[in-house]
Amino acid sequence: MLDKILAKVENTIIVGALLSSVLALMVNIVLRYIFKSGLIWAEEYARFAIVWLTFIGASVVIREGEHLSVGIVMELLKNRKAKVFVEKTGILLALLFSVFLIVFGGQLTVETYKLGQVSPSLQLPMWTVYSAVPMGGLLTSYRFIQLLRRKT
Repeated sequence: MLDKILAKVENTIIVGALLSSVLALMVNIVLRYIFKSGLIWAEEYARFAIVWLTFIGASVVIREGEHLSVGIVMELLKNRKAKVFVEKTGILLALLFSVFLIVFGGQLTVETYKLGQVSPSLQLPMWTVYSAVPMGGLLTSYRFIQLLRRKT
């Protein structure tokens, strides 16, 4: 149940971020070339949307089983136990990196919140942009834990 809800939220964020950033950039291009004046905030918005798309998208990639792996190493290993060990070790290292993103991304987000920094064009609090890092770490951690459970 939780997994289905989370998958819908992830997919909605990804589709929304991609479509809205492409739309904002397209409108900005048309305005610049036809009216010689564009939207001041469009590029900044697209950049922020793509940051969120990237960090949430990492979780979706893991969920769909399309995450990076070194296939040649697995092909060279003949022993099934060795393959399982290498695969689990890779997942554990990726999980460790995800936890790193949660901890240090969270610290960065909190510090940015305390400073009250806002973006130049949108006047958006920058902590909302930086919060994509710990959120992505949290989601990828969840997905890597699911992956580990399936491998055992």
